[in-house]
Amino acid sequence: MGVIGIVVGKNAKELILIESNQSSYKCADIDIELNNLLNAKIMNSLSEDLNQFDFFEREVLILDSPRTGFYKKVIKNIFKYFP
Repeated sequence: MGVIGIVVGKNAKELILIESNQSSYKCADIDIELNNLLNAKIMNSLSEDLNQFDFFEREVLILDSPRTGFYKKVIKNIFKYFP
């Protein structure tokens, strides 16, 4: 889950995490349990599939982009809901 998720998660009402890498997803699930983050849930998905989730009614969106950057579709979806 990483430092950002743990720090934000302890102060957030709700934390939704998306991880595309299966092994990182499993590690994040363990981190959530170890850090007792009852307000957190993690989903194994690609960032380009973000529009299938109910994220965009949130006040804050924190992204950790892949090394290759986001696909244009992802950027368009972000600007559509967070102008």
